[in-house]
Amino acid sequence: MNQVCILLTIFLICYNNYCVLAGGIGFNTSDIKNGNCVIATPADLVKTEHVHKTGIPFMTRSATSEWLGNKKIYCLQVMNQKPSSDGSTVSITSGGVGYNFVKLAMKSTKGHGLDYNIQIYAKLYF
Repeated sequence: MNQVCILLTIFLICYNNYCVLAGGIGFNTSDIKNGNCVIATPADLVKTEHVHKTGIPFMTRSATSEWLGNKKIYCLQVMNQKPSSDGSTVSITSGGVGYNFVKLAMKSTKGHGLDYNIQIYAKLYF
């Protein structure tokens, strides 16, 4: 029986109240709160989306979400509305904080659905 062990190191880098999860691309988690969300204002909200897919017995559900604009993202929040025990994950597949685009991938566990609220805040300069 072959065993594979992977060591994953995650760094949270902060400077002037601006935080970035280093190595965050491809990292699966139940929720994402990335960047300086303390200063997020409704005027900077460039995308809000509710992703909902009902669970189907013995099947996984998946969804993607993308945003591309002319502003740089400074806050990205993807919050799972279901209990974290349901096992669904979200990951940044490309872009994110500091970029003018982001691609997200969400996946449920077998028999469970998806229920995520996505908020993206961006400015021309930050």
